[in-house]
Amino acid sequence: MPDYESVVSGWSDLSPPRRSPGPSDAEEAASDGEEADTSVVAPPPDYARPIEFDIMHDDPAHNLFAVEFVSDQQIGDVTRRSSVRSWKLFLKHFCTGTPISYDTVERRVFQMLPTIRVSWKVQNLETKKFFHGVGVSFPEKIYQDRTLYETLMTWCRVDLRDIIRWHAGVHSGNCSFVDADGIIQYSQVHLTVTFDGIPLSNTSPDNLNVMALRFRGCRLVHIPAARIAKRREPKCVEDFVGAFVQQANELSVTVDYFVADAPMRAFLKCLKGHAGRHSCESCEARGVCISRRIVYPACMVHQRARTMERWLDAVADLEEQRRSCPQENNVKGIMGRSPLLALKDFDIVRKAPTDPMHRDWLGLARNTLWRPTVGIGKSGAMSSRGSRITSHVSQHYRRVRLPGEFTHASRPIEFPHFKAQEWKTMILTSFMSLCEIVNTEIGLELAHIWTLFTFLMFLYYGPDEIFQQFDTKDLDDMHQLFYDEFQEEFGQAACSYNLHAFYHLPEVRKMGRFTLVSTETFESAYGQVQMSYRPGTRNVGLQIVRNMLLKSVNHTHEFCEPKLKLEPETTNRFDNSIVLDEHLNFYKIKLVKKRSVTVVRMLTSTWTCPWDGTLPFDMVGVKQFTKYGEELIELPKQQLKGKGVHLHNGLLIPMYWDFLFS
Repeated sequence: MPDYESVVSGWSDLSPPRRSPGPSDAEEAASDGEEADTSVVAPPPDYARPIEFDIMHDDPAHNLFAVEFVSDQQIGDVTRRSSVRSWKLFLKHFCTGTPISYDTVERRVFQMLPTIRVSWKVQNLETKKFFHGVGVSFPEKIYQDRTLYETLMTWCRVDLRDIIRWHAGVHSGNCSFVDADGIIQYSQVHLTVTFDGIPLSNTSPDNLNVMALRFRGCRLVHIPAARIAKRREPKCVEDFVGAFVQQANELSVTVDYFVADAPMRAFLKCLKGHAGRHSCESCEARGVCISRRIVYPACMVHQRARTMERWLDAVADLEEQRRSCPQENNVKGIMGRSPLLALKDFDIVRKAPTDPMHRDWLGLARNTLWRPTVGIGKSGAMSSRGSRITSHVSQHYRRVRLPGEFTHASRPIEFPHFKAQEWKTMILTSFMSLCEIVNTEIGLELAHIWTLFTFLMFLYYGPDEIFQQFDTKDLDDMHQLFYDEFQEEFGQAACSYNLHAFYHLPEVRKMGRFTLVSTETFESAYGQVQMSYRPGTRNVGLQIVRNMLLKSVNHTHEFCEPKLKLEPETTNRFDNSIVLDEHLNFYKIKLVKKRSVTVVRMLTSTWTCPWDGTLPFDMVGVKQFTKYGEELIELPKQQLKGKGVHLHNGLLIPMYWDFLFS
């Protein structure tokens, strides 16, 4: 638990401390049964700053909202002092662990919420002119006269400084950036940021654009910005990231990664989309059109790599060409100057990589490999051979008992409804069954492709110690072999963007673990986002930002230090009794203690893949179980590196912490 005094003193860098309270404070404190606080206390985050509506319009007559609004919490000093005491009281309960009701927490936390600004762009349907506004609430007149005004864009934002203060106040752990004196060190803040679109509802054609971020070493997701996107609405990348880039540079905050799916990532980087000819973000390969789609054959993988310097040169060339020819579209796929280039010490090539979740599991595993394997056509119908393959693999996968950290237990394969996490666990635990039926129904070549793909996934999703054992040349040879065999099996028309991006995995893995550059953590939080507003109501973005801030109070240390699920007995759905140490040894839990576990060693032998004996599966942790040891061992929890899955054929599959808590 954080120290109360250090957390409160952490606000000393936010604004000047107020003087000792006067008689009104003492009287109000006495009425509440508390002692008057006569110390010098720094105020909470400046949640109640005066807001001015910034109206820009050619005709002054249309400046309908050019007034100054003051939030309710700023009316009078009494309310301000009351908010300060609520902030201190909440922190005191939080730091000492005293149980208080959720309604009390929500009421007190609501008083210290940072200011949520609403910015909009409205068109006058009569004059066809636009005007913009920024404030704390949306104008009532827009809703009263829908025939005169049309709202095109509405952003609800919280300043980055307020998000950092909020996180420091309600959260601590490995992600802490508050020094010993309680001062926030903004230069030590490291962020991973994403933008994404979420369906607003099942019946609405509009989408919900959200900006999400998380701090290094923490899985807690914050939503500092949200808006409703109208269908076919023109989007400007500056409206998405311009304000964030400016605030990050002012605070000297480090942005580790910008992660997103392929369409949003191309939009943020001002790059051709994944269906374009120059859509690769790692090299300058130019795709070819085969069967009315852009593909990347195996002969095009050895192209010049993209770097930050070459990216800037291409942007400069594009701007020079547009001076003489304004219709110039792109230079090597780059369509303009991205606002991300203005971030300090940000490499747009290395720090905005492809997303592993969409690239590996939803893209390559599901669409590029599984779909042609089972023969699913464009209509979604499956061939009879595909039905036999699916039934055989599902029968094996249903018998697998996964660790309890996974939200989905094993179930029969459903192609359109399987989640990315389920594709990941199904392939890594059922690849032997899959290769057996594929070898019987189709041939050994396709079974070898699936085996090589599974081995590379074990390698790249493992810890750094395993990845560093392999040379770059060996990895390039395996990727080239995978690419050649895939093209020979399915033809050049199947060499999609995801397959080409898969070839660049060694370079992406060197930038950091896949869990650091994946959107999986953010996608898991979007379920809470969809439950934080009421469809069909006004100010949806405001509801999301406010309620997500309130929900973050209920989730604290478990995001920095996830609670391990260790149990000596198994259930019908999950198995939490097999653990893995740093030397890739498997153990069976007999007794769980506070800081250690009593285990017995699971003796193993080297397992050789029947489809390809050259792949060293033992180096990535896949082993064959032989018998249990006789000696009881006391194993500290700090030495645990993951869990294991014991398959019915005796194979032991490693599941590392990064894999479980991604």
